Amino acid sequence: MTDMTRTDAERLLERDPVIRFSWGNLTSRLDKAQLYAWEPQFREVLYETATGLELDDGKLAAALQTVGLGIFRPDAIAAGKVDTILDFYARLGTEPFFAVPVVMTKSVVREVWRYQLNAATGELLKMFDLLYEASPAILALFRTDPCEVPVPCSVLMADAKGEADPGDRQGWELRSHLGSTNRIEVFFHTADEPVDVLRDGGICLGPEGLAAALRERTGPNVRDRIRELAQEIRSAHPGRAIRREELFPPLARAWPAGEETTLDRWTLLRHFGSLPAAYAGRDENLVGDSGTDAWWRQAGLLHGRTRYLESRVGNAGPERPDGDR
Repeated sequence: MTDMTRTDAERLLERDPVIRFSWGNLTSRLDKAQLYAWEPQFREVLYETATGLELDDGKLAAALQTVGLGIFRPDAIAAGKVDTILDFYARLGTEPFFAVPVVMTKSVVREVWRYQLNAATGELLKMFDLLYEASPAILALFRTDPCEVPVPCSVLMADAKGEADPGDRQGWELRSHLGSTNRIEVFFHTADEPVDVLRDGGICLGPEGLAAALRERTGPNVRDRIRELAQEIRSAHPGRAIRREELFPPLARAWPAGEETTLDRWTLLRHFGSLPAAYAGRDENLVGDSGTDAWWRQAGLLHGRTRYLESRVGNAGPERPDGDR
């Protein structure tokens, strides 16, 4: 006799059931559910997760809402900002339970941000390449206690992170605290909603890899493991100077006036991040709205969101823009 209380995981390899399950459970946006359901790998991720966790639909959705995904980018690792990020999110009530180094190849970067880079300029794409080729990143999964946090973990982490554009921040957010001064050097990526945890994690780890990671229990040493990974990566990738002739021609032409023809990668990215090309296409993204507002509205906290988040993280002043690099 079929146990109808368990998720019928096989149906999650088909587009329409994926849309029906994702919308409302994993994302507040129907358009996002529809776009992701067209992706064979996303359907496989959802299938592998449902199979691995062996939960009925309601419990599966609830479990995924307690999980957030963050990527400590090469700029954060090089600048020694990993501890600050961990401490910031600890104050929000998140706890990392899985961490692994990941190589963010060009194809991975293009796929993770497919719906944000669809209108990107060539300059912006090459800025991302200059960033992610510096070293591996660290992908971490976090959990929150649903009795303590009124919205999904991913939503909490995304809205506390702050906008990429410094002009859209209020000053208390993670990226302001880290000293981010432009849209490129922002140090930390988070999945916006539970559906993005699955998509981003599936791209970086593979469907089976993410499903296995989601079965991990929170351990006492994951924070230390993240710190160790960051130190190992930083030691193995001390950085190198970039020659002007190496760059995509439009970036080479935008080389800082009066500077030598060889410069530090991070100096260049900070300069390029202020260029108009770094902002191009932002109003033409296929997925331009994170979808987080609806979760706060559902919790009755939409208008009190900033006050809630700021009270959790405190109002510490920002670091120096260059950290301790």
